[in-house]
Amino acid sequence: MSKVTNYTAIIASLIFVSTTVSAGNIKFVATDQTPETHICLNAVTNNLASLKTQIRRYSDYGSSHTINSLRCNDLSLAKFAYIYQAQDTYKYLNRRTYRESRVYPNITINDLVARNSQDEKVIYVASSR
Repeated sequence: MSKVTNYTAIIASLIFVSTTVSAGNIKFVATDQTPETHICLNAVTNNLASLKTQIRRYSDYGSSHTINSLRCNDLSLAKFAYIYQAQDTYKYLNRRTYRESRVYPNITINDLVARNSQDEKVIYVASSR
């Protein structure tokens, strides 16, 4: 009986780990287990190889349709990746985003002291179509 309890605890912890991803001092937590939310997590954590694989698996109408129809926390995939500085996935997504929805970066000045604070932020990630 204790072996079953141990296996259950291991499986439960693996599921939790797969839905919580960190990038810098920000922790991204999936609100559900849908493929769309996993695409959002891959985009925001700069995991380009996994993002491409997930989009290919999920796309019924082609990757461009998925990239342009999927929303992460009410933002386009490219904008979501851009906001959280996931540069590789942002560049990939922005090239495939419809022209009117593309992100056009501008120059900003950031306070480095404020950015380097040790407080960890938690962002809950949800997807929608």
